[in-house]
Amino acid sequence: VLPPSPNPSNTFTKLSYHLHQLLRHVHHIRGFNILEGDLPHEKPNRSTCGADSAGKVSASKSDLHQIHRPPSPNCPTTFPSCFTVFTNGFNPLDKTTISMELSTIRKLPNGLTSRVFPFHVSIKGLEDTVLCRDEEDYDVMVKYIAICARRKNVIIVMYAVVSNHSHEGILARNQLDASAFGEELKRIYSMWFHRKYKQSGILQKVDSQALPLENDWHVRNALAYIPRNAIDNHCPVHEYNWSGFRAMFSIMKEPGRWKAGVRPVSLLTKRERESIMHTGDVLKDVPWMLDEDGMLAPESFCDAAYLEQAFSHDPAFWLKTIGSMNPAEIEEELVNAPRRRVSDAEFFKAVSDTAKAWFKSDIGQLPLEKKLRLLPFLWRTRKTSVNQLARVLGLERETVRKALNVHKAKPAS
Repeated sequence: VLPPSPNPSNTFTKLSYHLHQLLRHVHHIRGFNILEGDLPHEKPNRSTCGADSAGKVSASKSDLHQIHRPPSPNCPTTFPSCFTVFTNGFNPLDKTTISMELSTIRKLPNGLTSRVFPFHVSIKGLEDTVLCRDEEDYDVMVKYIAICARRKNVIIVMYAVVSNHSHEGILARNQLDASAFGEELKRIYSMWFHRKYKQSGILQKVDSQALPLENDWHVRNALAYIPRNAIDNHCPVHEYNWSGFRAMFSIMKEPGRWKAGVRPVSLLTKRERESIMHTGDVLKDVPWMLDEDGMLAPESFCDAAYLEQAFSHDPAFWLKTIGSMNPAEIEEELVNAPRRRVSDAEFFKAVSDTAKAWFKSDIGQLPLEKKLRLLPFLWRTRKTSVNQLARVLGLERETVRKALNVHKAKPAS
């Protein structure tokens, strides 16, 4: 990889710099070699990487090229020249058609074995509410992610916490369990925030959203987008303390780089659980580990195996996805669109894109059976209504209600 300037001046160069820093830690992966020519490297301290500043890194489709979605006129398939890849006959980018195991069988926190499906959950402070104001808040949020997953019987794959929101990639049996996890995290963190800052009404200023990840493209981009949020905190992805990045791909773990878990959470006394884990839950059966600073080690509670199989057990594939995605588009799909009501025209365009991706066909040409298949996905992933769905899909409102099992509201007496 040809290293960009160590003093990036624009968004794209910043991302290429961070990607180069990541790729420094991947050596000889299936013939994928990193050329010599290292960049100066300084490990930022936790105060540097713990909180946002006012500005956020953003990117448009013209800045970053997507490589894991079917090509379109606005989405070049060529890779940026500053990410020139030198290989020994192996191209880590040529994986767009490799399928992954979308759903899988897992042992759940309650001990039962079940088929689970991938979801993206986001907790977001509304009206510029800052949820994490210091390192203690970040640490509490991470620990609450693990605790809520245990309470609501879901599995954490990847997570990231930034100042006014958090992202969690999870495995859950159904939408109900995924949503319950998000609501529980919102509830108990709001209680923590209220106790610490004596600020009331915080629960009404926090929103949770659980979004099913319906195909390989959504899963891979979500699991890459989540740790990439470190860049919005002006910290290299691999240096960020408040994500599950370091739990993935043992080949990336350098001896002595990360502080390993040294103390089992299961051995904490009741008083220690309350002071360190901030919970009264009995945690005698958990495999979680604390490092020497009392932080929860992500490798002890994240399902690395699911993420690694999603990227064909190839760290280069994952890192390339992190560095080459269009973060603005992914944020819109995962975070903003499910929370914002849009006009019929904008909604029609979004539904058209989904129909072409799913069925390679325009909405108007879809038979009833395929429109009915689209309905539950649109209902879960967009802020819409029965009437809007009926208008855009060209269906009777009663047909939409029956398909979604939504009852007609009773008129006020």
